[in-house]
Amino acid sequence: MYISLVSVMMIATLSVCKGHREKNCNVFPKDLHIEVGSSVELVCQTSCSNGKFFWTLNNKNISESLSKTINSTHIALSLRNFTQSSATVECRSSYTDQILGGIIIKTFSKPENIACVLHANDGWPRLFTCTWNHHMNSSQTINYTILHDSLNEICKSQVPKCTSEDWNTVNSIFSRISNSTIIVRAKTAVWEVYSDPYTFNSLHIVKISPPTWTVITPSSDHLYVEWNPHCIQNNCHCQVKYYKTSSSNDTKYLSRRPSHFSATIEDLESCIKYNISVRCAFNEALWSNWTQEITVLTKLN
Repeated sequence: MYISLVSVMMIATLSVCKGHREKNCNVFPKDLHIEVGSSVELVCQTSCSNGKFFWTLNNKNISESLSKTINSTHIALSLRNFTQSSATVECRSSYTDQILGGIIIKTFSKPENIACVLHANDGWPRLFTCTWNHHMNSSQTINYTILHDSLNEICKSQVPKCTSEDWNTVNSIFSRISNSTIIVRAKTAVWEVYSDPYTFNSLHIVKISPPTWTVITPSSDHLYVEWNPHCIQNNCHCQVKYYKTSSSNDTKYLSRRPSHFSATIEDLESCIKYNISVRCAFNEALWSNWTQEITVLTKLN
């Protein structure tokens, strides 16, 4: 975002001409909200004073190299890569230190670090959820909208998280062969900004429900377990986690290849309690949450 000197001069000129207040002093434009890292041009109308003038930022002098004289009644200030969340800029007389005018510049940032998940239940995606980070120091209400392929509004919220339960939307995203792209729009009463595009393969963001145990059979030196993975078309791989209840730092993992939903955990000690849990993932997608851990006692040898 860049506010040009030409547009600022037009605002200043119109303001002067509208009321014929040639002896007034002021700074233009007013009520500035800019994106973090943007550049901005300010103009000070100095008609009410004579001599030299200077600018301050939060009561600290700004380098003269950033200011230039436009004509006998206007000076301009160029600020590059402005990153402060809020700052007061004032135009002053060098002779009297009189404040000729000032404005408050506030910045906003665009949403970033977007991540989306297709939540599957009963073997098929039912929810589409996106989260993001948005660093803001604003008391204004921010309205977020997720735009799919830059056009379709699929979800709205006022917090950095949004979920769509619309079946047609979720199914359209999941069934798409090519990659999908979303953009998060953040909007208030005074500014609007768009995130960078977030592109994903729908098959890589599916997250299935945690598995459920169906068989847990302890022996003296091993455990045999089976589970229902809640996979999509039974096409997923799983991982079993286990450790001695008395020694949680010694956790071990047992991976199972696709379509194998049972495991024998071997080389266990007799008459010892073990905690076990399991998780699964659809193809190359996200892992499900771990199941709640179950404590199992091996049999006495």
